[in-house]
Amino acid sequence: MSSPRPGGESWLTRLPTFGTPLPADSKGVRYVVSAVDDRGRCADRSLPRLMSWEPVHRFELYAAQGLLMLVRRPEGIALITNHGYVRLPPFVRRGLGLAPGDRILLAACRHGDRLLGFTMQALAAMTLTYCSSLVSEEN
Repeated sequence: MSSPRPGGESWLTRLPTFGTPLPADSKGVRYVVSAVDDRGRCADRSLPRLMSWEPVHRFELYAAQGLLMLVRRPEGIALITNHGYVRLPPFVRRGLGLAPGDRILLAACRHGDRLLGFTMQALAAMTLTYCSSLVSEEN
């Protein structure tokens, strides 16, 4: 429930509307924000469990400009610990600028058997770009 502003008008009714529709279906994607520890483990283990990923599985790893993608492939490297954590190798953490305690948004794409990661800096850049495009559409 929104609180009325002086003059009786609700704050929510004054929000601008934009012409760009949001995607209607996000059922195949699950999100979680997870801290990364000093060994590169992502604290949240729910997404690897959801995807039935185990320590025996191997992954190809792609990382650039704050974005990360893990794809399950037999010829890849092991990135799931015995306790079910996703573990990012040191070279990946350095490349993404991740320090212990930093948070990363993880998105599990169940149908593609891949996990995407976005640093907070990458999310900020995407959010600002998206907002700028909405404002320019209004003008």
